[in-house]
Amino acid sequence: MRKYLFLFMATCLSVSCADTTKDKQLVCMNIQNSTSIRLHNPFSICSFYDEYPAKIACHDSLLYVIMAKSHTCIYSINMNNGHKNSIAHIGSGHNEWIEPDFINNNFEHDDVLCYDITSMKYASVKQDGEDIREKMPSAISRPDQLNISHPYWIGKPVKINFEHTLEIYNAETNHLCYDEIYPDIDYGECDRNYICSPVICFNSRKDRIVAGMFFFDLIKLYSTDGKLQKILTFTDEPDFQKILDKMQEEHMATGYSHIYGTQNHCYIYRRHENMDTGEFTDAHIIKIDWEGNLKASYILPEGFTGSFCVDSSEKHLFAIERTTTSDNEIYHIVSYLL
Repeated sequence: MRKYLFLFMATCLSVSCADTTKDKQLVCMNIQNSTSIRLHNPFSICSFYDEYPAKIACHDSLLYVIMAKSHTCIYSINMNNGHKNSIAHIGSGHNEWIEPDFINNNFEHDDVLCYDITSMKYASVKQDGEDIREKMPSAISRPDQLNISHPYWIGKPVKINFEHTLEIYNAETNHLCYDEIYPDIDYGECDRNYICSPVICFNSRKDRIVAGMFFFDLIKLYSTDGKLQKILTFTDEPDFQKILDKMQEEHMATGYSHIYGTQNHCYIYRRHENMDTGEFTDAHIIKIDWEGNLKASYILPEGFTGSFCVDSSEKHLFAIERTTTSDNEIYHIVSYLL
């Protein structure tokens, strides 16, 4: 009897220690608008009057843009003269994509990589549209927020009511590991996997995975063995149960909806959003290093759609912005000097 009592107490103690450790890993920081950098005076590169640019990535003097609601699904854009070149179309044929997206750690590659969540294939995006598709490892789930850096495949598993939001696969060892859902609160009838959904970026040289949660003001940093290293928040003394309850009641959320990495820093779009209308206030791009130290914050202009990228020199930020007229919406690709 004494043996079982000891085991029970040891189990309780280990759970308690795990929770305490996570609490110690939580670092609260403040964003001061007075010290934030306001982005202004953008340089206009090109505009779209009847198409919807959704994602953007950059390499050398070219921007690559993934389109929504358009037969042309990928354009390349010359940053110097704004010339647009159609390089891929929607479809399942040769050099066509069904549901394309950029990998989030393109800074680790010589070319911009694109993947297709439907066909489970990926390829380098070429200006002439020619590419060689390769199959993703069968061991990984259908991924969102995919990052590739041999031998690692890291992303968000697209599974309904799955118990994890981060998947790390090592192709050399065939080892697959997942994160633990955090925060550990009562989610009621909510889909925990959806509520805790992150945007993810990976840096293999720093052995760091940065995951910004879409609906919570939390940025989690992991090592490639899946161990949680640090948790960042810009909410003062957050009570996550109250935040979830308020989110469901008022349909308002503060979280992170886009991420972009460079060799030295990670840029994360933080917004306070009305989930019914899609309107946001208090929007910033947070710049941190790969150890989770805050380096800068940028105040965003009106019309910012959320998608952006940063060049390798970290001197220019490229963004997709929207203006409206009485007739339609116009989308602009612009550049800001950082």
